[in-house]
Amino acid sequence: MGGSNFLTRKSTFFLILGLFSLLLCYGEAPYVSIYDDTSDSNFGRSVSRGVIRAVRLDRFSHYRSLPVERELLEGKGFEGYLTPLVLDDQKKGRLEAGLYKGILSDGEGRFSLNRNGVDIVFSLEKPNEALYREIDAYYEEWPEWHEPVRNHYRDNWVIRIHRAENVFEPWIDRITYNEALLSAALIADEDQWLWGVHDGADILEKPLEQN
Repeated sequence: MGGSNFLTRKSTFFLILGLFSLLLCYGEAPYVSIYDDTSDSNFGRSVSRGVIRAVRLDRFSHYRSLPVERELLEGKGFEGYLTPLVLDDQKKGRLEAGLYKGILSDGEGRFSLNRNGVDIVFSLEKPNEALYREIDAYYEEWPEWHEPVRNHYRDNWVIRIHRAENVFEPWIDRITYNEALLSAALIADEDQWLWGVHDGADILEKPLEQN
């Protein structure tokens, strides 16, 4: 009996040690994630939050960066994908002041991030009426959250992606909306308020060696 108990304790010890090592391994490889059951018709907001797709930050160097093809919205041309991901107003000010390493401004509102294998181009803008309608429609039955979320979007900025990492479907040589969401999630605030929008990785605020 004594030998059996010893073997049980020994097995438990190595199981715990293995789980601890696994946690350490994952802790050293941060991820960026999005909900993958989305479409651009509702600005990438997941209805069920049932599918999550994650990419390790150190894997982006294995993929190509491509410009977003020109799209059409309500008969008017625009370049890039507008996402629902929010960037804080103070961070926008720091971007414009050139305070983030590895990020360049073209002087016309676009920013290029090129560091640690990540190569994306983005701009910031105020939410349009279609995005506000998406917010209003979801929070119609949740009035206690409606105004705070709407005000959060009003006071900050949303991210439009002009160049993104071709991570999910590299064989088609075209940036999908979910790939644009993933690139936006890299720089977006860690805390995203709109239900169905995954939290961002907030790499702007992290040292280069952590990205």
